[in-house]
Amino acid sequence: MRRKLNIITKAGIFSLAGFAAVAAASYFIFGQKSMSNFVSIVIAAALTLVLFFASITIYRLLAEKDSAFAVKLIFLSFFGKLIIIAVVFFLFVKISHVNPTYFFVSFVIFFTILLNIEIYLIYKKVLFKK
Repeated sequence: MRRKLNIITKAGIFSLAGFAAVAAASYFIFGQKSMSNFVSIVIAAALTLVLFFASITIYRLLAEKDSAFAVKLIFLSFFGKLIIIAVVFFLFVKISHVNPTYFFVSFVIFFTILLNIEIYLIYKKVLFKK
């Protein structure tokens, strides 16, 4: 019997494939000109991917919990992600091997894309329960 992948697993697979595609494309576009631009883009993509998987893992763990407890933990994880992002941004501004402009712009782009996927997964799970 063939097992169907659930939507969260599919999103994870597509996100990893997208990360690989972005890494390859950014190397051919930016990496040949400047390795710091390539490293900046890949680090931003990896950071957003890690935050995306952390959020999805938290949502999966909270799916069966009390809603008041779940909301508190979701907000706590949101502020934790903000602190992580602030610390990483501060550290990468101090590192000379990373181009802050490429890092910030690519982080915002990837974060927006993965946030939309995250919201879609939450709505699909909540609104269209079977």
